[in-house]
Order: sequence, then structure tokens, then C-alpha cells
Amino acid sequence: MGTCLPVRLSVWLQGPLSAEQLRRLRQHHYSSLGQSVLDSTLQPWWEWILRFVPLHIAPNTLTLMGLFANAVSTLCLIAMCPGARETAPHWLYACCSLCLLVYQSLDALDGKQARRTGSASPLGELFDHGCDAVSAVFLAVGLCVAVRLGSHPTFTLLLCCIGNLLFYCAHWHAYVSGTLRFGRLDVTEVQFAIMGFHTISSAFGPEVWDVQGMGVFLPGIPIVIGITMTIAIASCSPGNVLRSQPCLFCLMFGLNIAKLATILVVCHMTMSPMCVLDSAFISPTLLFINILLGCPIPESTALPTAIVISTMDFFMYSFRLCRQISYSLQISVFTLPHLGHAH
Repeated sequence: MGTCLPVRLSVWLQGPLSAEQLRRLRQHHYSSLGQSVLDSTLQPWWEWILRFVPLHIAPNTLTLMGLFANAVSTLCLIAMCPGARETAPHWLYACCSLCLLVYQSLDALDGKQARRTGSASPLGELFDHGCDAVSAVFLAVGLCVAVRLGSHPTFTLLLCCIGNLLFYCAHWHAYVSGTLRFGRLDVTEVQFAIMGFHTISSAFGPEVWDVQGMGVFLPGIPIVIGITMTIAIASCSPGNVLRSQPCLFCLMFGLNIAKLATILVVCHMTMSPMCVLDSAFISPTLLFINILLGCPIPESTALPTAIVISTMDFFMYSFRLCRQISYSLQISVFTLPHLGHAH
């Protein structure tokens, strides 16, 4: 018993990989395919920053520094807003945006530094992706806090799950194909979008996402999101879904916009604020995720499925809305009360 514990500790300290796994790891070579829109645009910026990085700085150090900046800023935001409903100092949102830019830049530099110093290795790739996995958690939670999504716990959980699921599925695809693929809209675009959310919260306050603090501007946000998603899906569709199935494509997004318009009418009639996020975005979000993952579900199947989801979402909202108003006002939706004999 006395010698068993040191032996187990020694085995544990040796690491989780078997000798065969270590042998295969030595033979591993990084393989990637594709480049997003911003990746191409930001290359000069990354190359310029790289000139200021000393040659003795290890690539993994850059990776860890980026993770540290992202984690610390997000943890400070969480400390100020543990329920994701509170309001933090506006400068803190700006700090999160800046730290995310630092993380994004350092994450892009680590590979360049490795090639520059001839220190590229499987350990560096693993360290990079491991830090990215942790950062994905902070990115999702930080975004939820920035837009005060804590008032809608289901959406909070959904957003966090989607963020981490995208990262997991990207590497699942790499596990199967042997190549990590990047789409025209990928992680860099997502990171800059999150920077934008933090910047808006810093400039106008997080209240902009759920109250009419900006007057006539607020109802424009959902329609801008909807149109942006429409353009993004049409542009990134590998099967050019807008050309192959234009009617179905326009029908799905038309239903989503119709629901948003109905919600806006309700907000006008009830003199209430319009929420920026709605379940109308579920079907286009799922379509976009499918495209990012390389269309594991054929678009010929994904688009009709998205239409069914949009139709059911609009129908259920309309049914519940009419039923609730009918009950509250004591009126029937489709029938008239007996008015007696007309004179």
C-alpha cells in the first residue's frame, strides 16, 4: 500500500498519452485550408506587429499572453455583472474590446513567430488550440454580459453552447478529414463582431440592447441583424442557395422578417421596448452554422428544415399572442357575439 501510491503518482506524472500516441504525435504535420475575408485583410497588420516581437519570445508565450488578456478582462466584467443583467462601467466594455483585439492579434502572431524562429511543433499547435478552446468560453460569456442577455437565461445558455459547439465541430471535422478548414466567414469575423458589441455597449451603455434608450434606433437593430444574416448566408453558401432555391430562401427570411415586424407592431401598441434578440434568428443561425461546418447537412435538406422551423416559430408566437389577447380582452378571434335582432 505504501509503495502503490508513489507508483501511481509516477504514472500520472508521465502524462495521459501512450507511447504509441507520442510516436504518432511526432509524425503529425499541421494542415489547414482556406482563409476568411478578414484574415486576408489583416495580414499586413499582423506582419507589421510581428516586427516588434523579439526573436527570443516563444510562440506559446504569445498565445498565453493573449488568453490572459481575454480572460482577465472578461472575469472583471463578470465580477461587475454576475447575473449578466447589471451595468458595468462603460470603460470596462471598451477594455474588453481592446483585450479581445490583443488576444486576436497575438493568436494570429504565434504561428508566424513559430515559422519565423523555426520552432513550429505539434506542442505549439496543441497549445494554440487549447488556449483557443478556453478563450471561446470567455468570448461567449463576455458577449452575454455585454448585451445583458441574463434577462433571457435560455438565450444565454444557447449562445454559450453554440459558441463552444462551433469550435468543437470545427476540430471534429479536422479529426475526420485531417485538415482544419476555414470559411470565408470564420472565427476572426466572429471575434471582430464581438468587439463591435462591446464597443457599442461602451459608447451607449448595455441598455441599448433591451430598452428604448436610443429611441427610433433600437427597432432597426433586429432588422439589420436579419438582413446581415441573409446576405452572409447567400454569400457564403457553397451551393449558391440563392440561385438554386431562390423562392425557398426568400420565403424563409421573409417569414422571419414578418415575425419581427409583428413584434414591432405589438411593441408599438403596448408602448413597450423591443428586445433585440428573438427566436426568429434560430433558423438562419442554424443555416449559418451548417455552412461554417462545411455543410454536413446538404443545403437541399437544411433550407426546407429551416423553413419549417421559421413557420412553426411564427405560428406558435401568433397563436399564443392571439390567445392571450383574446382571453385578456374577453373577445373571440374568429367569431362575433350574438348581437340580438338588428333594428
